[in-house]
Amino acid sequence: GGGAGDGDKSTPAEAHAPLESLTELDDADEAELPHADAPETWNVTVDGRVNVRRRPDNDALVIDVKKTGAIVTGRRHGNWLQLQNQAGFMMVKFKAFTLLSKVKSPNATASLR
Repeated sequence: GGGAGDGDKSTPAEAHAPLESLTELDDADEAELPHADAPETWNVTVDGRVNVRRRPDNDALVIDVKKTGAIVTGRRHGNWLQLQNQAGFMMVKFKAFTLLSKVKSPNATASLR
């Protein structure tokens, strides 16, 4: 029920999302995320593997896996890293585990001296 004109007031017509927002979900990865900083280099530091997922969601399809020591570049969005050189997202931390650590750039350490 619900909607305009059917007499059922339990679900007003304005509560329904426009159809185009439902059909664009798969292509809206960047639109769903807050603005991020410039791409940064990260290292897989957890002992094991980290999944690369299609979307920034633990239930999203796993499209790749990175092993300990792998270097990736991407933009951080909260607890997710959106990869720059390939499709996908990686989680930065999971519970008490740090999965990815930011690699310090040589220029940043030189400027501190």
